[in-house]
Amino acid sequence: MLTHRIPAEYRERILTGRKNSWFLGPGGLARLGSRHLGEDGSLTPAAEQRLREQGLFEVPSPRVYSLTVLTSTDCNLGCGYCFQNLGQDSSGGNRPPRIAHSRLSSGTITDILGFADRQMAEVGLEKLHIVFFGGEPLLNPRGCLELLIRAAGHGLDSASMVSNATLLTPALARQLADLGLRDVQVTFDGDQPDHDLIRVRRSGGGTFEQIVENMRAASEASPIRFSIRFNVSHRNRSGVDALIGTLAKRLDPAGCRLHLAWVGDVGVGYANDMRHDTTLAEQLVGWQCRAVEAGFAVRRPGIKSPCSTCSFSDGKYGATVNADGTLSSCWETAGKPGWQVGTAADGYLPADQTAGRWISCGDPGSTSTRTESKPRTPSTTPLTPPSSTTWTRKGGCRRERICDDGRQRIDHFRGLDNRRRSVAQPELRTLPDRSNHLCPRVSNDRVGRDSPRAGHGRRRHQGRCSGDLRIPCHGRI
Repeated sequence: MLTHRIPAEYRERILTGRKNSWFLGPGGLARLGSRHLGEDGSLTPAAEQRLREQGLFEVPSPRVYSLTVLTSTDCNLGCGYCFQNLGQDSSGGNRPPRIAHSRLSSGTITDILGFADRQMAEVGLEKLHIVFFGGEPLLNPRGCLELLIRAAGHGLDSASMVSNATLLTPALARQLADLGLRDVQVTFDGDQPDHDLIRVRRSGGGTFEQIVENMRAASEASPIRFSIRFNVSHRNRSGVDALIGTLAKRLDPAGCRLHLAWVGDVGVGYANDMRHDTTLAEQLVGWQCRAVEAGFAVRRPGIKSPCSTCSFSDGKYGATVNADGTLSSCWETAGKPGWQVGTAADGYLPADQTAGRWISCGDPGSTSTRTESKPRTPSTTPLTPPSSTTWTRKGGCRRERICDDGRQRIDHFRGLDNRRRSVAQPELRTLPDRSNHLCPRVSNDRVGRDSPRAGHGRRRHQGRCSGDLRIPCHGRI
């Protein structure tokens, strides 16, 4: 099936469904007909040439500079698995020790925007995308609003946010949307009974009802879309079906995208006993199919691609800035002592000073593919940067896929074993065929119902057809 000699983790591949075959490459996805495949299942020379001409074998260069900004390192929740915790609450409560307090100020915003201007000029980018992060970014709503207002003069193209949504009001949603916020990622830890035991307030009490109601009200008051992340573990696995049904009833599925994420121990004593097997793979595919049937959008299949924030040295296409103005290579190290790689005011430190501090997703183009094979020891002292081991992302990163200690990766919406074993795979359920809607060069590719929200419709794109080889278009959704 796989005929091209590039690292297995990022190798293009061919998926066979019930009705069609699909080519997944670094540059996008295309539907194949039977005449484009040889007897061994590999691409014919003509089909491969066509796909190469369309750029599907090459990773596209970023068109927008991606800037992640922590507006507050504080959080009003006490989730036990958070990678910003320094350990578990020794009293058994909901107040685990966290990274140091910091809050975005006007002076730091000035430094951040100057930094972004310099970085964008260096690579010739004119558009800026801001990701609001925390802690909980809405603990500092003024910082969010001021940054958006001032960034308008620095090439701001769009903005998104990772939030627990407990503080998102309709009025604030309208203000943020008017200034360019388009998407908010919100996490659920199962249906209400499980969620309210895991995603708890530091002051005590569950959050499910407040989150759902805030999302519903914000969706009615603004065009903001929601990326719903389901954290899956042995603690909530049995409640995922119920959660999909609950959210489909209470939210507008046409305004939401859904994805599943594995939750594991990042060194703070929060283990996940769920293990990969055929049953789990089938469950994952089934959850995705049920979400589509309920009207939610889900991500298109795809292979790993470089992260613009951490896969390139010295913030070439993106950067992570803490609320105090310090630079980190990725979200997970922001605010952690000993992991700073520079400041927004002065730029990145020399490479010899950041050696061992640059943590990446392990994507192509990265200056480091370190992932830690063993959990970190919980500690309240500054972290010691690694030397040669690797770091496995298992926290809030929206790019992560479900994985098991870096050894096996299951693309959860396909149920495929990425180890490419020669044994036959179980029959898989396939998602609805919507190949005419593909936009492989856009990070938010999705599959979902075609019923747009009132007043906030989505444009449909037609792919270019060569025989029955469907090449996706390269526009925006």
